[in-house]
Amino acid sequence: MRRTLVWVALAVTALVIVGFAVPLAWFARYTATERDQSNAHRDADAIAAVLRVTTDPREVADALAALPAANRGLVVVRLPDGRLVGPASGPRASAGQWAATATSGRAGDFPVAGGYAHLRPVAVGDGEVAVAEVYVPEADADRRVRTAWLGLLGLAAILLVAAALLADRLARQVVRSSTALAVAAERLGSGDLGVRVVPAGPVETQTAGVAFNAMAARITTLLAMERELVADLSHRLRTPLTVLRLNAASLPAGPARDRVVEASEGLSSEVDGIVARARRPLVVRENGSCDLAEVVAGRTAFWAVLAEDQERGWHRYGLDVPVRVPVPAESVQEVLDALLSNVFHHTPHGAACHVGLRRERGAVVLAVDDAGPGIPEPELAVRRGTSGGQSTGLGLDIARRVADAYGGSLSVTSSPLGGARIALRLPTVSPPGARSA
Repeated sequence: MRRTLVWVALAVTALVIVGFAVPLAWFARYTATERDQSNAHRDADAIAAVLRVTTDPREVADALAALPAANRGLVVVRLPDGRLVGPASGPRASAGQWAATATSGRAGDFPVAGGYAHLRPVAVGDGEVAVAEVYVPEADADRRVRTAWLGLLGLAAILLVAAALLADRLARQVVRSSTALAVAAERLGSGDLGVRVVPAGPVETQTAGVAFNAMAARITTLLAMERELVADLSHRLRTPLTVLRLNAASLPAGPARDRVVEASEGLSSEVDGIVARARRPLVVRENGSCDLAEVVAGRTAFWAVLAEDQERGWHRYGLDVPVRVPVPAESVQEVLDALLSNVFHHTPHGAACHVGLRRERGAVVLAVDDAGPGIPEPELAVRRGTSGGQSTGLGLDIARRVADAYGGSLSVTSSPLGGARIALRLPTVSPPGARSA
């Protein structure tokens, strides 16, 4: 943008210079020509005045010596008797031009080599005519014109440099304020809700800065309200959870009671985690890494109890070798719980479910296969809030957002078991302390 503004200023200045310089250059040429003609006519008038008084060659020569043009050998006088007074080089005009001027009695300008000659006839009495020639060389006019044109070019160069410097200075102010606004917007998009800008630059940029600050403040307020609402709603779950735990504790001792107590305690722990997470400062992406095989093994062991109760064909594979991914363990648990919850909720009892890892070059794929009815519209299923199975429509979207946040991807295809396959592809990282080959 800064360079563009400088080029615009240079273009406008160049157009203005051309608009003024061309007429000025033509006027300089015209003025130089008119000046030479005026000087030639003045010198001719001066010689004519002398010739009307005397035609004595000495007196005429003395009069010529007083003329600047004569000192340069530009003035020649032919007396009525044919004698020439002036430089040894003689006249520039031809004999015919001299004769025509003396016969007509009218002054005239005649082109000659290197310029033109102004011939002035002077009646000196008794029908005799003397003729004065003033030679005007074109080199004099060209020299003055070149000087004027060089001055114009120098002035144009100064104006262009001044316009470029001024435009660069003004553009720097605009670009600085625009860059600051862009950096602040990027920081806000990265989760820095406290970023603000100091409105600066042109009025339009200042207005944009004020609007940005107001928007950032409004976003901060709305997010704080929503997070408080999430925390409050999660906290409200504590009452029914307490009742559930008391009812579980009153059940007869045995495996069934233990599973219900374990499930209620796990649910209570999840609610506590939701409340704590809602209270933490908002970040778009949490840093950290985990052993994906270890996390998947732990969560599948938790869900295996429910799979056994529902008589599902439960199979796990690829969890014997550690594989590290740049995703926090909490995020992996959240994704896996969402995917397995969908399986148990949307497939009939007894439908098989396979969970495992498949390693690829520089990545690992976490696949969840089921023998349910499948997902007829995969693109619609990953859209947030949209569900074809009367659920919240958040499970697959949670998995997709985690994959996008950490450089992975999510795909929904058909499973070899006849149902749906949800594949989460994540990049892998070297374990801490490992040496690269």
